[in-house]
Amino acid sequence: MFGRYLVSARSKPDRRDYDRFIRPHGGRVGPTTRKRSGGVKNRIIEQDLRLLNAIFNWATMATGSSGEVLLERNPFKGYRLPKEKNPRRVVLSQEEYEALLQVSKEVDWRFHVALVLAHETGHRAGAIAGLRWADVDLDKELVLWRAENEKTGYEHVTPASSAALEALKFELRKSLAVGDAPVMPSLKDPSKGPSRHLMRDWWKRAEKLAGLEPKAGRGWHSLRRKFGSDMMHLPLKVLSELGGWKEPQTILKCYQHPDQDALAEALRSRSYHPSTRK
Repeated sequence: MFGRYLVSARSKPDRRDYDRFIRPHGGRVGPTTRKRSGGVKNRIIEQDLRLLNAIFNWATMATGSSGEVLLERNPFKGYRLPKEKNPRRVVLSQEEYEALLQVSKEVDWRFHVALVLAHETGHRAGAIAGLRWADVDLDKELVLWRAENEKTGYEHVTPASSAALEALKFELRKSLAVGDAPVMPSLKDPSKGPSRHLMRDWWKRAEKLAGLEPKAGRGWHSLRRKFGSDMMHLPLKVLSELGGWKEPQTILKCYQHPDQDALAEALRSRSYHPSTRK
């Protein structure tokens, strides 16, 4: 994909190649077999360029068979990355969550467990799908989140809420699994958890059953944003440990979205009143 927009008649890429990669917002970047309804967003292009910069940086340190570095310098170093001005970060509402929860067992008992765990722990769908019974201590009410299942590679342990424990015990009665078995075993391969495709399909079926109109951006990650927003009153360090965020600042940037009720309550809770000023 990169070569199509970066390789030219010149021996080395330069600013014109960089701009040529950014320019095609009409949906041309990506597999030619896949049709897009809209253009490529700046966020996607930014991620691709970060990867490309990492490759170039690696090439400036890697050496060939004769000992010379593969690339003398990163030709894109210092160029400004495109930024998404108004990224879509949907937060699942409490009403939407309750509607999904009501139909969750009709979709699949594993979806019910995954939905509750996502809501109660704030973790990514991939981390939840990767949970194994060896990671769960029902007596101590603790859950181990393995580094291999975390996007940031951050291994940590969190307490489990009463709702999360209830869902886990419900699952245990269904699967009767122990040891290193997946908490939510795949029907095709019981040694593995559900795939991301199955997790996505569960979500779509639940939306349809719950009578929710499709909304772009509403999905498993909107539950993670709900967790961050619901827990806004907590210190960032505590919240980052609970939800598995490696960097607390990420929560402020991407996950906390105060609603109008929270803003109004903040104003009502002010201790300062103009009428009392001397």
